[in-house]
Amino acid sequence: MPLSNVERDVLDLICDEHRQTRRGAKALIVHAGMNAKNSEQKARVTDVLHALQKRGLVMLMDGTAWIPTGKGVEEMAIDPADLDPYHFAHDESPIVSIERIGAPLPDDLLNRCAAMNAALLAQAETAHAAGDADAWRDLAWLMETGRQLVAVGGEV
Repeated sequence: MPLSNVERDVLDLICDEHRQTRRGAKALIVHAGMNAKNSEQKARVTDVLHALQKRGLVMLMDGTAWIPTGKGVEEMAIDPADLDPYHFAHDESPIVSIERIGAPLPDDLLNRCAAMNAALLAQAETAHAAGDADAWRDLAWLMETGRQLVAVGGEV
Protein backbone atom coordinates (compact mmCIF):
# COMPACT_ATOMS: atom_id res chain seq x y z
CA MET A 1 0.00 0.00 0.00
CA PRO A 2 1.47 3.38 -0.98
CA LEU A 3 2.22 5.99 1.66
CA SER A 4 -0.16 8.89 2.14
CA ASN A 5 1.24 12.38 1.65
CA VAL A 6 1.48 12.98 5.40
CA GLU A 7 3.17 9.60 5.97
CA ARG A 8 5.68 10.39 3.23
CA ASP A 9 6.31 13.85 4.76
CA VAL A 10 6.88 12.39 8.23
CA LEU A 11 9.17 9.65 6.92
CA ASP A 12 11.10 12.19 4.85
CA LEU A 13 11.50 14.42 7.90
CA ILE A 14 12.81 11.50 9.99
CA CYS A 15 15.24 10.42 7.25
CA ASP A 16 16.46 14.00 6.88
CA GLU A 17 16.96 14.51 10.61
CA HIS A 18 18.71 11.16 10.92
CA ARG A 19 21.00 11.92 7.97
CA GLN A 20 21.98 15.28 9.47
CA THR A 21 22.43 14.33 13.12
CA ARG A 22 23.32 10.61 13.10
CA ARG A 23 20.61 10.33 15.71
CA GLY A 24 16.91 9.86 15.63
CA ALA A 25 14.26 12.54 15.53
CA LYS A 26 12.52 13.12 18.84
CA ALA A 27 8.74 13.43 18.68
CA LEU A 28 9.10 17.14 19.52
CA ILE A 29 11.23 17.62 16.39
CA VAL A 30 8.77 15.65 14.26
CA HIS A 31 5.84 17.69 15.62
CA ALA A 32 7.67 20.94 14.94
CA GLY A 33 8.76 19.80 11.47
CA MET A 34 5.15 18.90 10.64
CA ASN A 35 3.94 22.22 12.08
CA ALA A 36 1.74 20.42 14.62
CA LYS A 37 0.85 23.09 17.17
CA ASN A 38 -2.18 21.88 19.10
CA SER A 39 -2.80 18.57 20.83
CA GLU A 40 -5.06 17.30 18.04
CA GLN A 41 -2.41 17.92 15.38
CA LYS A 42 0.30 16.37 17.56
CA ALA A 43 -1.89 13.30 18.15
CA ARG A 44 -2.36 12.94 14.37
CA VAL A 45 1.41 13.06 13.80
CA THR A 46 1.92 10.53 16.60
CA ASP A 47 -0.65 8.25 14.92
CA VAL A 48 1.31 8.57 11.67
CA LEU A 49 4.55 7.67 13.48
CA HIS A 50 2.94 4.54 14.89
CA ALA A 51 1.51 3.63 11.47
CA LEU A 52 4.99 3.96 9.94
CA GLN A 53 6.40 1.86 12.76
CA LYS A 54 3.75 -0.83 12.18
CA ARG A 55 4.75 -0.94 8.51
CA GLY A 56 8.40 -1.40 9.51
CA LEU A 57 9.54 1.93 8.04
CA VAL A 58 10.68 3.58 11.29
CA MET A 59 11.76 2.42 14.73
CA LEU A 60 11.58 4.08 18.12
CA MET A 61 15.11 4.05 19.47
CA ASP A 62 15.44 3.94 23.25
CA GLY A 63 11.85 5.10 23.54
CA THR A 64 12.93 8.64 22.70
CA ALA A 65 13.77 9.11 19.03
CA TRP A 66 12.46 7.88 15.69
CA ILE A 67 14.91 6.50 13.13
CA PRO A 68 14.32 5.11 9.65
CA THR A 69 14.81 1.41 9.03
CA GLY A 70 16.48 0.09 5.92
CA LYS A 71 12.99 -0.53 4.54
CA GLY A 72 12.08 3.10 5.27
CA VAL A 73 15.16 4.33 3.45
CA GLU A 74 14.30 2.14 0.46
CA GLU A 75 10.72 3.45 0.50
CA MET A 76 12.04 6.99 0.24
CA ALA A 77 14.39 5.90 -2.58
CA ILE A 78 17.41 7.29 -0.74
CA ASP A 79 20.74 6.10 -2.07
CA PRO A 80 22.40 4.28 0.89
CA ALA A 81 25.71 5.83 -0.18
CA ASP A 82 24.25 9.23 0.78
CA LEU A 83 23.84 8.09 4.37
CA ASP A 84 26.45 8.07 7.08
CA PRO A 85 27.37 4.44 7.79
CA TYR A 86 26.93 5.00 11.52
CA HIS A 87 23.17 4.91 11.04
CA PHE A 88 21.96 1.78 12.74
CA ALA A 89 18.52 0.58 13.56
CA HIS A 90 18.36 -1.91 16.45
CA ASP A 91 17.31 -5.40 15.44
CA GLU A 92 18.12 -4.64 11.83
CA SER A 93 21.24 -4.58 9.72
CA PRO A 94 22.97 -1.25 9.35
CA ILE A 95 21.47 0.76 6.54
CA VAL A 96 24.75 0.48 4.65
CA SER A 97 26.09 -3.04 4.92
CA ILE A 98 29.07 -4.86 3.52
CA GLU A 99 26.76 -7.24 1.65
CA ARG A 100 25.34 -4.30 -0.32
CA ILE A 101 28.75 -3.38 -1.73
CA GLY A 102 28.47 -6.24 -4.22
CA ALA A 103 32.04 -6.88 -5.38
CA PRO A 104 34.29 -9.04 -3.19
CA LEU A 105 36.83 -7.08 -1.19
CA PRO A 106 40.53 -7.92 -1.58
CA ASP A 107 41.86 -9.79 1.48
CA ASP A 108 44.32 -7.04 2.45
CA LEU A 109 41.57 -4.39 2.37
CA LEU A 110 39.18 -6.64 4.27
CA ASN A 111 41.80 -7.29 6.97
CA ARG A 112 42.66 -3.57 7.22
CA CYS A 113 38.95 -2.82 7.67
CA ALA A 114 38.76 -5.49 10.37
CA ALA A 115 41.79 -4.03 12.17
CA MET A 116 40.31 -0.53 12.00
CA ASN A 117 37.01 -1.88 13.30
CA ALA A 118 38.79 -3.52 16.24
CA ALA A 119 40.64 -0.31 17.10
CA LEU A 120 37.46 1.78 16.93
CA LEU A 121 35.61 -0.82 18.99
CA ALA A 122 38.26 -0.54 21.72
CA GLN A 123 37.87 3.27 21.70
CA ALA A 124 34.08 2.99 21.90
CA GLU A 125 34.34 0.50 24.78
CA THR A 126 36.62 2.93 26.64
CA ALA A 127 34.20 5.80 26.01
CA HIS A 128 31.27 3.67 27.20
CA ALA A 129 33.14 2.64 30.36
CA ALA A 130 33.91 6.33 30.99
CA GLY A 131 30.20 7.11 30.94
CA ASP A 132 29.72 8.48 27.42
CA ALA A 133 25.96 8.19 27.00
CA ASP A 134 26.14 8.02 23.19
CA ALA A 135 28.92 5.40 22.97
CA TRP A 136 26.39 2.56 22.79
CA ARG A 137 25.47 3.65 19.24
CA ASP A 138 29.06 3.29 18.10
CA LEU A 139 29.39 0.00 19.98
CA ALA A 140 26.28 -1.43 18.34
CA TRP A 141 27.37 -0.33 14.88
CA LEU A 142 30.94 -1.57 15.32
CA MET A 143 29.83 -4.94 16.67
CA GLU A 144 27.47 -5.45 13.74
CA THR A 145 30.19 -4.34 11.33
CA GLY A 146 32.59 -6.82 12.94
CA ARG A 147 30.07 -9.64 12.48
CA GLN A 148 29.73 -8.68 8.81
CA LEU A 149 33.50 -8.55 8.34
CA VAL A 150 33.86 -12.01 9.85
CA ALA A 151 31.01 -13.28 7.64
CA VAL A 152 32.85 -12.13 4.50
CA GLY A 153 36.19 -13.53 5.68
CA GLY A 154 37.91 -10.79 7.67
CA GLU A 155 39.92 -11.30 10.82
CA VAL A 156 38.58 -9.39 13.82
